[in-house]
Amino acid sequence: MSYAIDKQIGGEIFINSNFNEDIVLTTVGQEVILQIDDVSQLISLNKFTSTFTGTNETTVLKVSYRIAISSDPDRWSEWYDIPLNGETNCFIELSSFYDYNIEVKFTRSGKNDTGQINVKNFVWEGVWDVNNIEEPILDLTPDISPVILDSPDVYKVFRLDGYELVAKNFSDLNVDYRISQDDKRSWTQWTILTNENITTEKIDDIRFFNIQYKFEHIGDSGTIQIRDLNLYGEFINVTQNYNTSNLVGLREDCKNGLAGNSGLNGGTGSNNLSMGSNTKNEESIWSTLDQNDTGNLYNPYNLGGAVDLYTKLSDDATQIGGWSVEYYKTSPDENGIDHSIHEYSLYNVIKTGDIKILVPDNQFPNNQIAFNQFDLALLESFEVHLTKEEFKRVFGAQYRPAKEDFLYFCDISKMFRVQNSQAIRDFGNSSVYYKLILTKYNKRANVKAEQGSVIQEQIDDILKNSTLEDLFATEKENDQKEVAYKKQHETLTNDFIRDEIKAKVEKDLLDNAELVLSKYHYNLSGISPDNEAVTYQSSDTYLKEGENRSFMAWFKLLDYADSDSYSLLNNYSDDLEKGYKFDITNNEMVTTINGASYSLPLEDNLVDDVWYCVLINIDQRQRKIYHNLYKRNVDREIEAKNLKSTKLKLLISNELDYTPNYFQVEENDIKMKINGSAMRITNLRIFNDIIEDSEVTKIVNQQIVRDTDKVILADNSNKVYVLPRYTYYGSRKNQD
Repeated sequence: MSYAIDKQIGGEIFINSNFNEDIVLTTVGQEVILQIDDVSQLISLNKFTSTFTGTNETTVLKVSYRIAISSDPDRWSEWYDIPLNGETNCFIELSSFYDYNIEVKFTRSGKNDTGQINVKNFVWEGVWDVNNIEEPILDLTPDISPVILDSPDVYKVFRLDGYELVAKNFSDLNVDYRISQDDKRSWTQWTILTNENITTEKIDDIRFFNIQYKFEHIGDSGTIQIRDLNLYGEFINVTQNYNTSNLVGLREDCKNGLAGNSGLNGGTGSNNLSMGSNTKNEESIWSTLDQNDTGNLYNPYNLGGAVDLYTKLSDDATQIGGWSVEYYKTSPDENGIDHSIHEYSLYNVIKTGDIKILVPDNQFPNNQIAFNQFDLALLESFEVHLTKEEFKRVFGAQYRPAKEDFLYFCDISKMFRVQNSQAIRDFGNSSVYYKLILTKYNKRANVKAEQGSVIQEQIDDILKNSTLEDLFATEKENDQKEVAYKKQHETLTNDFIRDEIKAKVEKDLLDNAELVLSKYHYNLSGISPDNEAVTYQSSDTYLKEGENRSFMAWFKLLDYADSDSYSLLNNYSDDLEKGYKFDITNNEMVTTINGASYSLPLEDNLVDDVWYCVLINIDQRQRKIYHNLYKRNVDREIEAKNLKSTKLKLLISNELDYTPNYFQVEENDIKMKINGSAMRITNLRIFNDIIEDSEVTKIVNQQIVRDTDKVILADNSNKVYVLPRYTYYGSRKNQD
């Protein structure tokens, strides 16, 4: 087993498996460990994805890891579990100063000891410590190249006119840039920094703007001195309280270090400048007041101290009397923007955090139905207050509360959606808090988090068993099955139930009073007991301990002998001793499940040429098994159609104590079938629950099963018609 480590220039690292063959786990508790050596400059590993087969509810794959410093390889950490195909928030904090060895362990667990798990590959994504800086002040040499400049501020950009680089000895310098407008979740491709490229960049001026630069020394020697990098245009610095500027520079004094002919106003690009001397100073043309004079003047609009006090009081009041909520921040998806009508239709849930909000007078909606002249509202909207500092602390300066955000009040177990948000300027024209209008939360298809993410799991946990889809999921699924899933209604030229039919399919009406129970049956007499007469396309491969089963069929014996065996249905693996089967052997009705047999002595109740109905209930919940043998309530078979009632006559039955069983096998380990015997049989049914006494008359008299949501097998022994297939050439008009 081998692996590959791929470090991206943007700071991403990928540990990829490179298996020559799959990791195969054949027994419960088996472990396979892969060691990854000398991973350098590692910060974290955030997402683990793997491709594997052979798992189910009782065959489980677990993945875990441990880590050690390469210089001390025998000192390992504890084993930590890794979520399969999800975010690995369990990864411990590391220092990129050390090199690390990592061991990944694949373990098989669960109750099932059959089959095998095949691990085909995995990818572990993370972050490595690429050379990142936040200010464009560095001495770049070939041994530390490349270096990424990540601007810490967030901007709104309305126009880009050019750039200027303050550097010395830059003949071997290559500068690329890339842009993000979705909070650094995705970036454009690295592009060479030129005036032509930067001025033609397509910028969405309503979205926030982040930029990164990559400085690369393409020579073999020498030091490139970089002191500043500026963009020109129209900008708003969101991080610095929305200050408007025509210059984006990483340092406050954008002219510091400029000397000579810099081409500042022309935006001519790089300048080979002499740093440290000849600093450019511009004198003011005004001479009325100097700095000391202006500092002593009274400023009636200097309300900074008062606003700071008001902000502190608001934050303190929120911390004392505020409600703790889980706030979910959404962001418009670029794929759902309508630029014509300026509307968003798709939203992504990008962040979540715990914040405190104030509810005026602690007045929540009372859920009373409210009428007005326009509509009927089940829940009125209400107002809450959220301070800007509290929101900024959790989500950063680049975000504000917006429509489609939603929040969860854990204390009252309710979730609300933001219908509207507004920054209130109620003191000194300063915005200290947001007023949010909340309304009832409804799950919306256009607001989504990434599937499988931690945020989506949190939302699912909150909404579990609270939506109509969750509360009525089972009933809805059952209704859909009853309406749309009826293999019995397929035409007789299509067979989706049986795989192969070797027995004769004979036509013979089986009626009970006014009902026709069956039109066809299998004649198994031409097939030996060791051979398959009928096989089915699918088998019952999984039975939980808490699940029930029931079996019924109509059969008629030919030349019945107590010593002979008659196969009613076989869903059993003799090699594994798993599954179940139903037989008549030695004048007993025998049910075999996982090697254990339960029988009903038939005494003298069976005779030739009489249609019998067998009904067997396997009740694992009550730990009972019931055998029942019925016939139509007539002495002469020919008189059955003249009956006034469809109720059957119970000939014999028993109730036995039963030990719950479970089995799970692969599809190719078991084959549902009927073996040959001197018998005719039809209307075979297997249900995933028992048939109650009150339902017996209805179920045994059905030719077409109504409760298809409970059906595992429903075979009416119909004849399959094989018709010739002709090519259709379409209609031909105006033929001679």
